[in-house]
Amino acid sequence: MILVIGGSGHYGSEIVRALIDAGKSVRVLTRDASKMKYSGAEVREGDLANLNDFSELLADIDSVIISLSAFKLSSMERLIDTEYHAVIRLLRACKESGINRVVYVSVYKVPVYKGKLQRDPNIVKAAVEQYLSDSAMNYTILAAPASMKTFTGMYVKGRMYIPGHKLPAIPCIAASDMGAIAAAVIMRDDLSGRRLKISAAEPCSFEGAAANLAEWSKQPVKKIIIPRGLLQLIYGLLWPAALFSSKAAYIRKVLQYSNLKKRFNYAVSTETQSNALEIKRITGIKQMNFREYLRRYPLNMPE
Repeated sequence: MILVIGGSGHYGSEIVRALIDAGKSVRVLTRDASKMKYSGAEVREGDLANLNDFSELLADIDSVIISLSAFKLSSMERLIDTEYHAVIRLLRACKESGINRVVYVSVYKVPVYKGKLQRDPNIVKAAVEQYLSDSAMNYTILAAPASMKTFTGMYVKGRMYIPGHKLPAIPCIAASDMGAIAAAVIMRDDLSGRRLKISAAEPCSFEGAAANLAEWSKQPVKKIIIPRGLLQLIYGLLWPAALFSSKAAYIRKVLQYSNLKKRFNYAVSTETQSNALEIKRITGIKQMNFREYLRRYPLNMPE
């Protein structure tokens, strides 16, 4: 049986679906069982951060997938407790129970972890990656990029809200592809210690997404450019407050797209093509691009 932590989340839901479609027995830990998108899994309702005894949760479990993401304010308030301390307790419990195979869904690019936790999702992910690297576990890290919903989420009634001017194309993935990849990787025992960058072969920009949305909807899309300078000023000013305030940390996370020019100031398309080829070689899965995503998942349809 495979345990999925975060199985009611954006990527986690698709991981659960892919595992069930593959005929696997799945157990999910979620804080709210009503948010489960798909049936077929054994659902345990509970908060990972409040668990100290993992014996019941890990009973009959062979491998674990961890897919947690603090994108909501309520999650950001408990980021370090849930996504670091609770995850480390779980990993230690897995080792004690003889469960060695773990897939950890991280972020596409992580900073170098310098031993000090901060209320920053990227730093927390880096800290967990460091723990796994120092462990003797058979782990694989999936470096997840932005979801394609990042772009559709900025499209409202014929308008595309763009956080800055001439932003670069960035790696992205459909959640359903992310789920299928995670399900395929957890079944492999020969990927220990690997950090696999996940992305569609074709990166996407906000302006490119606007053009794709206009083509898909057969209607013009009005682009609303939010001044990048203003966003970066707010982003910088919030840094001291973010160390102590979950609200400030949350706002900085939302504003992170204003820094895309700094984070992806290279020919990202060469990297994403290489990523996609490697993932297809390992899993046999060809990831869809944003145009294919729109055809498969119209905006009024759930992914």
